[in-house]
Parts: sequence; structure tokens; C-alpha cells
Amino acid sequence: GMEWVWDERKIVQKIAFRRAVELTTVRLSKLPKATREVLEVAACLGSQLNETLLNRISPRPVFSHLKKATSKGFLQYDKQNDTYWFSHDIVQEAAYKIIAYQEREAFHLTIGRELWKSFNDIEDLEGHIFIILGQIREGANLISYQEERNDVAALCLRAGELAICASSFQTASEYLLLGVTMLGENCWNDEYDLSLELYNAAAEVEYCVGNFDNVEKLATQIFANTRTFPDTLRAHSIHVYSLGSRGHMLKAIERGLEVLEALGEKFPTKQSANSIAVAIKRTKWLVRGKTNDELLRLPLMDNPEKLAAMQMMNIMFLYAYIAVPSLAPLMALRMVKLTLEFGLCDVSSVGFVTYAMLLCGNGKDFEEGFRYGELAMKVFDKFDTKAWIGRIAAWFYGSVCIWRKP
Repeated sequence: GMEWVWDERKIVQKIAFRRAVELTTVRLSKLPKATREVLEVAACLGSQLNETLLNRISPRPVFSHLKKATSKGFLQYDKQNDTYWFSHDIVQEAAYKIIAYQEREAFHLTIGRELWKSFNDIEDLEGHIFIILGQIREGANLISYQEERNDVAALCLRAGELAICASSFQTASEYLLLGVTMLGENCWNDEYDLSLELYNAAAEVEYCVGNFDNVEKLATQIFANTRTFPDTLRAHSIHVYSLGSRGHMLKAIERGLEVLEALGEKFPTKQSANSIAVAIKRTKWLVRGKTNDELLRLPLMDNPEKLAAMQMMNIMFLYAYIAVPSLAPLMALRMVKLTLEFGLCDVSSVGFVTYAMLLCGNGKDFEEGFRYGELAMKVFDKFDTKAWIGRIAAWFYGSVCIWRKP
């Protein structure tokens, strides 16, 4: 039958911890008020105390109060590193509980505001940005003025960017989504650039951490509120990535083809072996008489629409290779065509290495194929884009070199 089950050992531990916190709170209450206030702030910031930060927040120097708390056993001091820390988690918990529950949000918010305004140097601010936002986040619901909320949103964007640079995507997600919530209802009118940047960054990070539903929501807002088509391109890219990663490859290809058509690069709805053969012949004609050195000296591609088209085809290529194999070669050959017409870019290497594979694959043009495979590697080295190294190296050494240098 049904019966209650409990773990007496854990219950005793819980009761003991609560009693210890309560007793420590009583001991802390006997300290001078100013000393207690310093410990309250310190408890919000973490187990280790930074005297410099505390001085930025406190209206009076904190040194004497830290010494007082240390003498009473609440803090420990490392003379070698000039660092204080709470002598036990129970002490930190007790110091935090001195703050009235209903006042804690406002308390955190005040700490965050005071710290923020105390930094005039951008580099110093960025060095403490996560501490500042960690406090503001706890009291964000209390910020009523939209101007301040927008400032917090901008700070969240910078924190997200710094977290991305450190490959801390979960942290980036937390702060970018906080930034999105801080924007007002009219953000796309009042703070268009900030909103666009924040939503795009958030969508990209949500993709990185696998929150595809959030990607969809954020991208939908971008598509609904952007003022120009170029402003949608970054969101379109991450949306296609998201669709493909979820296995919706045909949807990803469909969306990508719509974007490419808007960029002036339309593809036939039906592809055949004959259309691929015709495209290869046209490409051979375009590159005739041009050496690899001449191709490497092509100007850099600077047409924004064609650059966007190249990036979109690169994103779509693997999905097309799997789901619509007849489309993938046409896309690669289009990359080569755009490179010859508008100049080199980092994705040009993908076009050339795929062209090399096609030449080797017909069983006749091994020398030409190897030549363009080498060109692809040289273009890759020219731009040093690590993102494509796996794809280009695998195709060159696995599908091109085997016919010439096995």
C-alpha cells in the first residue's frame, strides 16, 4: 500500500543547517550596524570579498569593518593574497538573511547600480560586467524607466558578446535573453539598432545551446520588425541552420532558396544530370586560360548581396548534398561563378574544392580537379577561416588527392 517515506539523516542535516544559520544570524546582529551592512553587501557578491569593490559601493571605507568581522571569526584573511572570505557558507547565508526578504531585489539592484556608475573606464567596466549584471538581474523587475532598461539591455548585449568570445554560451544566453526582456514594447521603433543586434545575437546563441524554439521565436520577431531585407539576412542564416539541425532539411533548403532568389541568385526548381553537365561546361569556359596564381590575385568580393548569397549557399550546401543531391553541385558551381565575377571571399574555397570533386568524379579530369583542389587550399590559407577547415580538408584529401596523390 501507499506509505510515507523519508530520509531521517537528511532531515536532521537540514534542521541542523537552519539552526546554525539562525544562531549565526543572532551573533551577526551583535556587530555594529555599519559592519553588518558591509557583510550584507559582501554576501550578495559571493563567498570571497573584494575590498576594492566593496569600497565602490559603501559610503564609507570598509577596511575597519572587515577587520572587525575577521576578529569575530566571521571572515578569514589571506595576508599573502590580501583577500577576505567568509569563514563558512553558513556565515554568508546568515549575513544574506539579515536583509529582509521583501527588500532583497531592491538591495541587489542598488548594488548593481552603484557598481555600474562607479566605473568610468570601459575596460574596467567590462572586467566587472558579469558582477554588475548579476546584481541588476536580481532586481530587474523593479526598473521602471525605459531609458534605464535600454541601458541595461545594451550592457547585456556587451556581456553576451564577451561570453561568446570565451565560448561560455550558456552565460551568453542568460544575459542576451535578459537584454531582450529589458527592451520595451516599442523597441523596434525607439531602439531599432539595439533591438536588431540583441535579437540576432540571442538567436545565434540559442542555436548554439540547442534552444531551437527560442531561435524560432526570436527570428520571427526579427522578420516581423526589420525595416529592410538586408537586415533580415543574419536571422535568415541562423534560421536555416536551425531548421537543418532539427532534421527539417527540405524546409531549410526551401527557406534558403527564397533568400537566394531575393539576393538575385535563383535556382531551377528541378535539377537534372544534364543541367549539372551544362553548368560544369559553363564553369570551364569561365576559368579557361586563368592560372591559379591569377585566380588568387582576384580582388576581394565587396558586393554585400553576393557575399550574403555565398554565405547562404555555404550554409545550405550540406543540407542539399543530403536531401537534394542534384542541387548541391549547382550551388558550388554558382559559388565559383560569383567568385570569378565579383571577387574572392572566404567561402570561395568551398566552391573551388567542390568543383574539383566534380571534375575528378567524372573519371576524366583528374589533373584539372587536382589543380582546383590545390587552389581551394590556397584560398583557404589566404583567408585563414578556421570554420571551413574540416569541410575543405576532408573533400580535398578524401575526394581529390586520392586520384593524384593517394
